[in-house]
Amino acid sequence: MVSKTQKIIFLYPPKTASNSLRVSLNDNGFIEDTQNDTYLTPKLHLKLDEIMVAYDIESLDGYKVIQVTRNPYDRMISGYYHQIRIFNRPDFESSASISGYTFDQFLLHLNSTKNSENFIDDFYCDSSHHINYVIENKKSWGGIRFYYTQSSWKNVDCDFYHFKLEDLSKDIKPLSDLINLPLSPLYQINPNPIKVNYETHKTPQNKLIIQNLFSEDFDTFGYEK
Repeated sequence: MVSKTQKIIFLYPPKTASNSLRVSLNDNGFIEDTQNDTYLTPKLHLKLDEIMVAYDIESLDGYKVIQVTRNPYDRMISGYYHQIRIFNRPDFESSASISGYTFDQFLLHLNSTKNSENFIDDFYCDSSHHINYVIENKKSWGGIRFYYTQSSWKNVDCDFYHFKLEDLSKDIKPLSDLINLPLSPLYQINPNPIKVNYETHKTPQNKLIIQNLFSEDFDTFGYEK
């Protein structure tokens, strides 16, 4: 979300309660700008350099760039269940075998393909997968940005502020004070329809893999391994 009037930019990696925060902001005085008509990639979950292009921002001088992050363990588990829901959508024309993977299998596969030169092809295991189609047709990222580090969103030098979702869920006042808006408490907009006990997925092996995949996020944002 961008407000040129209020000189505020919010960075929204997926699975960080971005929809909940958007509702709170728009309901409480945030003046949101729209993207230019020539921006052709998906409109959501843009990194900072992409935001500057999409909103015709030449300089970040005077802007407050704000990012809310989520514990990498919980974000990865949430991403897995969301990805499976995407696979089950009727408009997702993929026969990728990972659609039937358990979380443990999914995580092992992600770990083995994450650094591949052709990550999308190797991860989705299917040359006919739908990811490139949905990207090219401006629909969504198809889930592919679930697996980017949250630290990769702030990729331009700027006046940067960071909040943990876990903290804002308890007290949103620090963010309200920063942007001078009376934000309402966050509530879950898009809950997982399947009740999941996240702790059962946090086995020692899974935690080590997630630490390896998102080591930058643990270190940059101060999450405990």
